[in-house]
Amino acid sequence: MARFTLPDLIDLQRLQRMADRLAAAGSIPLRVLGLDGTPWVTAGANPICRQFHQVCPLTAARCQEYFTSLPGRLNKTPLLIEACPNNLWEAAALISLAGEPLGILLLGPFLLSSELPDLAYFNHQAEACNFEPSAYRTALHRLSFHPRQRIEALLESYTEMLHSLAESGLQRIEQQRAVHSVIQSEARWRSLVSSAPAFITTVGRNGVILFLNRSPDDQPPQKFIGSNLYDLLPAAETAKTRQALQTVFEQGQTVEYETQLPRPDGSRRWLKHHVGPILLEGAVSAALFISTDISETKRTEARLSYLSTHDALTGLYNRAYFESEISRLQSEGPFPISIIVADVDGMKRVNDAFGHAAGDELLRRVAKVLHKAFRQQDLIARLGGDEFVVLLPGAPLSVAQAALQRVQKLIARTNTETAGQPLRLSLGVHTAPDGKSLLQALQKADSAMYAEKNQRKPAPSSGGDS
Repeated sequence: MARFTLPDLIDLQRLQRMADRLAAAGSIPLRVLGLDGTPWVTAGANPICRQFHQVCPLTAARCQEYFTSLPGRLNKTPLLIEACPNNLWEAAALISLAGEPLGILLLGPFLLSSELPDLAYFNHQAEACNFEPSAYRTALHRLSFHPRQRIEALLESYTEMLHSLAESGLQRIEQQRAVHSVIQSEARWRSLVSSAPAFITTVGRNGVILFLNRSPDDQPPQKFIGSNLYDLLPAAETAKTRQALQTVFEQGQTVEYETQLPRPDGSRRWLKHHVGPILLEGAVSAALFISTDISETKRTEARLSYLSTHDALTGLYNRAYFESEISRLQSEGPFPISIIVADVDGMKRVNDAFGHAAGDELLRRVAKVLHKAFRQQDLIARLGGDEFVVLLPGAPLSVAQAALQRVQKLIARTNTETAGQPLRLSLGVHTAPDGKSLLQALQKADSAMYAEKNQRKPAPSSGGDS
């Protein structure tokens, strides 16, 4: 394989959009770097580095030393989760294809759940760099805590996605090279294009198919030669194809666009078309279609879009989506809007006594109960940890209270029917009559939930639980 870098294979603008969604979904900054440390993509808020560590010569030099040493250390191990020289945690992985390194994926900075930050170290660092202490501590406290297992899972998942996108990019380059070789040698045209990995079609000015190396549904190409391309396409795709051919024939320009074709099983095949002119004695005599199947890329993008709005463990909406929706509902309604806040009782005890797998299963049971208890139009989200929230648009307090009764009945049923740890939820509810009071209603529902939780707690002891 020729030596490529990631920008050779992946559209950086599209990669930036994906990174923005992933950083929001994972609540952790994300960067994609060149092997020389050049930042290609940066996503997620990172004030402690941008406003402090990159400003002070001492900490900036440590950052530069860390990034410079990354490629060499990643050659020895494919994945690193470690404290950087400024005592913040970073996670890095090498992005490679066919054994050749393309770039570096970097997650961070963040704080590791199992290790509390050394505040004395950061106080000393603030003094050495003349940072304003309270502003520096505020930036430090804005960093999110993550368990090592979650960081490893995110790193492996994101690296696999980038590898898949790079692989698709390499295939497109190889397809374009194959087609270019075909066009250069007219004598070898038909023998080579018949085995080319892309779908290659020549079309006349009136839309008649003149040549086809193979069809997307593996039917004999001869069946389509002489047919009109417009008659073979779904109505929704015909207008785009007609416009593309008009541009090619009238202006001699190359056009790129995408279409969806139905499959016999009811699914959709996505094709990306590069359409250019075939010149004969200086005039456009036909249009050349080079079409690539991008269905897998579209599925990857759909998965990324889903992950940007949903919690991976429970399948419920995540905090980022909840915050965008409550902002929208403030201005759009419909009112009244009831809000229910739920928190799992005894979650820490379950995790400590039976392990995080048991805790995860308890959270999934909560999601199933909430799905069954609420209406289709209600928004159910996991805000993080063991805290959940439900927005009930157009629902007065009586509707919300009826939903709470359904929740309690479903909890009793699932505890009877399901082995394992019993499920208990502390619940709080409040109703907002208008947009101005919506956030206040959320706070009051949260307070009501904690009031119920405190009523259930046993006498105070030296240990804590949630």
